[in-house]
Amino acid sequence: MKIFLKPCPVCYGHTAAMFTEEGAKVVRCVNCGCACAAQATEEAAADAWNKRKTLGDRRYTKIKYSDKGVYIAYQQGAGFVNEYTAKCTEEPAPNFLEALKDLRQFVIEMCELPEDYIDRITVKSVSLNYGGEADTMGATISASMELYNSNAPLNINTPNKPEMPYNPDQEWDEKTCLTEECVFAIRKLVLVAEEYLSGVRQQTSLFEVEKNSGQGETVPPKVA
Repeated sequence: MKIFLKPCPVCYGHTAAMFTEEGAKVVRCVNCGCACAAQATEEAAADAWNKRKTLGDRRYTKIKYSDKGVYIAYQQGAGFVNEYTAKCTEEPAPNFLEALKDLRQFVIEMCELPEDYIDRITVKSVSLNYGGEADTMGATISASMELYNSNAPLNINTPNKPEMPYNPDQEWDEKTCLTEECVFAIRKLVLVAEEYLSGVRQQTSLFEVEKNSGQGETVPPKVA
């Protein structure tokens, strides 16, 4: 059985590794040192690591960029019951656009397109969902592809795939799960979206933020 380790819940790096410490198994991030509790087996240590929650209380559900600006949807609060959207016309920093561009390769792979189509692909958004005991992340990448004989591009959605099986007893399979490289690239996009909400962009501006739960009042985005 292949052991799959989620990115670090603290630094979001794809830097988790299995260690043996005093006869027990521990998963530890080699970048920041974050670790799970010691377990008797590698499988138990991986399960404990994968169930760890992130330090922040914000969970992203959509990250989108278009000629209208940046759109970010996220959930927040205990049980992630509050839903927010943030829309802004300010251009993002270059690393935001690079993170989107890096996802083109996975559109090619999941949609089984020829490699030389990559320059015709523009990634528009990533939709994220969460399921299973460990709130396992799933993702769909939306993109457009330039067509030579049409005035409009072809819209493409990748199949929705989780980062690891929702059922812990099921083995990891590339047909049903995202590759480790794709998970890393999506986590990178989440990080730059977090930075964008914190004000990192080409210029400083105010957000228009809508709260979609409760009374629907408008509130500023909370920065973790």
